[in-house]
Amino acid sequence: MIRVRVTLVATLASTIGGLASVPAASAQRPGPTPGSKCIIQFQGSAGGTTRSNFTKLPSGKYNAYVGGGFVGNCQGQDVTLRSDSAEYYGDQSLLYLIANVHYTDPRAKVDADHMTYWMEEEHIRADGNVFAVLASGTTMRGPVADYYRAVRPIRTEAILVSTGRPRLRLVQRDTLTGKPTDTVDVVAERITSVADSLVYAGGDVRITRPQLFATGDSAFMDQGSGIARLMLKPTVEARRSRPFTLTGGVIDVFSKNKLVSRVVATPNGHATSQDLQLYADTVDLRVNNNELERAMAWGRTRARATSPDRDILADSIDAVLPNQRIHRYGRSGRLTPRVSRTPRQ
Repeated sequence: MIRVRVTLVATLASTIGGLASVPAASAQRPGPTPGSKCIIQFQGSAGGTTRSNFTKLPSGKYNAYVGGGFVGNCQGQDVTLRSDSAEYYGDQSLLYLIANVHYTDPRAKVDADHMTYWMEEEHIRADGNVFAVLASGTTMRGPVADYYRAVRPIRTEAILVSTGRPRLRLVQRDTLTGKPTDTVDVVAERITSVADSLVYAGGDVRITRPQLFATGDSAFMDQGSGIARLMLKPTVEARRSRPFTLTGGVIDVFSKNKLVSRVVATPNGHATSQDLQLYADTVDLRVNNNELERAMAWGRTRARATSPDRDILADSIDAVLPNQRIHRYGRSGRLTPRVSRTPRQ
């Protein structure tokens, strides 16, 4: 039996779970039924200061110009739009909202300086100081965002796409009380949220949560299944009393009931801390109840584990780790104890 320190993987079990477990409970709740196309209804401002001008077109539709406070809603739907002024072009089904814009529906609230609503496509573009709040409590801040309403037959799920290096804050909730327990911040050149559950991020992605920092050129998170993937030079770094770094070509994180169950880095997997370094084409860590049960490493390049007192080189390393002890390693293996040499006098 060979005793090897495994601080790296034990720390990983307790910290990386937040990357993949943001909030599964909210993603599993049934969302609002997809709506229908918006038939805009104009209302005046509460203070009675609204000024409006309607022009009938040869098609029978109207152009409308509203100032002094605009309030509108989609007929028969819980969708409200507010702004200082608005312009509506009937033949194009196009609505411009100008200054202090507020959009609300059952899935999202979006504030911005300006907003363009292509009503035939159910596509809303918000620009200037955009702030969006989704039904789960997830928020997004950025310069520009495109919101695609869930409207049959156009689409069945709402989509939010933000560019210009936005910040998405995912809210993790307790599965029993529903109260927020933690947050995960995602910053990237482009972020897409689908159905307030799937998140795609691309371009210098940076993911931050308490005591955890991850980077990559792109990332994917499925809040419902608890799967996260970091791609293109990904790095996961734990900022704790005993920090670690995990790198590889792709890093996959799997979780269940908000607890990490498996972490895989491949190819060129490399896990390192002050106590242990593990190298292999694939590094596969298995976790149960926040405790590491097994660490496996294999691949064409062979597997190597290095600690302050041991080196292990083998076709594969299969470390079954009750009480943090390695029980076996693969065939064609070689164990090299570290020998301290006393300098000659």
